[in-house]
Amino acid sequence: STKSVTVTKQKLPVPAASIQGDNPRTTTHSDSLTLRATASLPTLTCSDYSADNRMSFYWTETTGKLDDSYYSTNSKAGAPRRSLSATSSSPRLYTIPAEVLEATKTYNFRVFVGMTSNMLLNGTYDVEVYVKQQHLVALVEGGDRSIGQDTDLFLDGRDSYDPDDPSGLLQPSIKMQYLWSCLNYTTETPCACAIDWSSRTNATATIPAGNLTAGLYQFVLEVSKTNSSTGAVRHANDTVKIQVKGGKLPSVVVTYSPHSDVYNAGEHIKLSSSWSSTVGVATAVW
Repeated sequence: STKSVTVTKQKLPVPAASIQGDNPRTTTHSDSLTLRATASLPTLTCSDYSADNRMSFYWTETTGKLDDSYYSTNSKAGAPRRSLSATSSSPRLYTIPAEVLEATKTYNFRVFVGMTSNMLLNGTYDVEVYVKQQHLVALVEGGDRSIGQDTDLFLDGRDSYDPDDPSGLLQPSIKMQYLWSCLNYTTETPCACAIDWSSRTNATATIPAGNLTAGLYQFVLEVSKTNSSTGAVRHANDTVKIQVKGGKLPSVVVTYSPHSDVYNAGEHIKLSSSWSSTVGVATAVW
C-alpha cells in the first residue's frame, strides 16, 4: 500500500518567535510586567531573500482573564482578530501595568509573529505568568510617642492595606480584620484599661484619659484577611510604644512628603510638625 502527502513550500520561512525570560514566571499585583519578544527567520540557503522579510507582532492573553478594555480589533488578513492594544512604540514589547493582574491567578500571554506581507506565515510563543499573593501591610499612624496621662490616646490603623487589593474593590466582600492588644512594659502585664480588645472590625481604638497610669506601653495591631478560594489567612502586625507621663502634654503631629513606601538614596524628604497645647510651648527641637 502507499500513502501520499502534499507539501506546499512557502515563499518565506515561518518566523521563530520567543519571549525572553523565565517560562513560567511570577509577578505580583503591585508590579508592572514587561514582556519582550524576539523573532528570527531560519537560515535557509534556498529561501528567497529578495522578498519582504518584515515581521508584525501581536499580543494576546489566552485564558480570557483580561477584559475587553485591553483589546483592539485587527483588520489585517491572517492576523489575530483581536489583540492587546499596544503599550509601547516597539511592537516587540508589551507592558502590563501594576494593579492589573490579580493575585493567585495564572495568565497565559502569547506573541503572534507573522510576515507582514503574508500573515499566514506566522509563529507563536506562549509564556505563563503566575501572580503571587503578597503580605498584608499593617500600619499604626503616628509611630512611637509620648502623651500625658490626662490625654485621650487615639490609635489609628486605617492606613493598613492589602497590596493585592489596595482599593478593596476586587473582593469587596472580604474585609480586613483588626485585632488590638496592649502590654504594660513597666509591669510586663496586659494593660488594665476599660477597652474591649476582642472586636476585629475596628481599625481605630480610643483609650480615654485616666485609663493608663504613667509608664511605657506597647500597642500591637494585627491585621488579617482570609483567601476566599483556599481559606488561608494572611497576617501582619505593627507595633507602637507609648510613653505615658503625668499631666497633659502638648499634642504633636509630624507629617512628611513626598509619601512613599520606598525612597531612593539621596532623595529629599520634607518633614513638617505642628502641635497644640493648653499652655504655652517654650521650645520645639527636632
